[in-house]
Amino acid sequence: MHVGVLGISHKSAEISCREQIIAAYRVSKALLQGSGWVLLATCSRMEIYFSAEDLAEAHSLLLNALRSELSFNVEHKLYAYFGLDCFLHLARVTAGLDSVILGESEIQRQVKEAYQFAARKKLPHDLHFLFQKALRLGKTIRTQFLFVEKNIGIDKELFLLAKYFKLHTSAILFIGFSEINRKIISYFQSKGMKQLFLCTRNRQAALEWSKKEDVLLLDFSQIELSSQFPMVVCGTYTNQPILHAHQFVDAKTRLIVDLSMPRAVDPFLSRHFSVSLLNIEQINAIIKTKQQKNVLQIQEAETMLFQSVQRYLAVFQSSKRGYECVV
Repeated sequence: MHVGVLGISHKSAEISCREQIIAAYRVSKALLQGSGWVLLATCSRMEIYFSAEDLAEAHSLLLNALRSELSFNVEHKLYAYFGLDCFLHLARVTAGLDSVILGESEIQRQVKEAYQFAARKKLPHDLHFLFQKALRLGKTIRTQFLFVEKNIGIDKELFLLAKYFKLHTSAILFIGFSEINRKIISYFQSKGMKQLFLCTRNRQAALEWSKKEDVLLLDFSQIELSSQFPMVVCGTYTNQPILHAHQFVDAKTRLIVDLSMPRAVDPFLSRHFSVSLLNIEQINAIIKTKQQKNVLQIQEAETMLFQSVQRYLAVFQSSKRGYECVV
């Protein structure tokens, strides 16, 4: 199978390095102009899956494209897998076995969307096979193994943080009309929290939703009001920080949570004497320590995944049929 992956994740690099590489990709969009690539970009990883007759040459092309946009040596931060190892890696990623939060379900949707987006252009059948089988294995692992405590997630953890800081009855501002913000807002409302505000660039798209969900909507030009909210949650895409220390000199804010990648809040704000700043890695670390892990089940899941990948690879190598996007 002529497939490979070049990537960076929470395991190989710190958050500041990952966000620079994600930004470098966005600058060098010509990187994926042709067919034969699938980009998987999430808060904790950025991976490019590719297929080519000469995998080493394709790998060098991707590496050089990223290197040209970065001001630091990136090689020791990146990892690469080919053939069977690439297949096994994507299967582990899709199953949530390579995630910060073990077994998280969001990655399954992100892998599927990345594949479907790339499949708008013609993809080599190797990549169709790779993603279709990895997605199937991800579902299988989650169905057969219950090594994840299902009620642990970012939405619940932020609610617990709000209670810890005694902010669960205060006004809370969400910046960004993102899926993660909408999920957290929904959870907060289920817990009886009412004073929820949303500030977004995409006001028109959020208008109907905000009325239905009883969330007060702010225009993005009102972002300076952030310092008047006791708790601020950022879940938006931005090329550079949109909240800075000088905006919080006379702040009522006690807690800021930055779920964005790249980060939307200047890390310097963490030095503010009265404001606590937590980023996505810190939130995930808190969740991870609370998870109940069944080591035996994890080992069984890993074994099953490896055997399934070997079996699928044998089927692929003996088949001449191409694969098209069917997910």
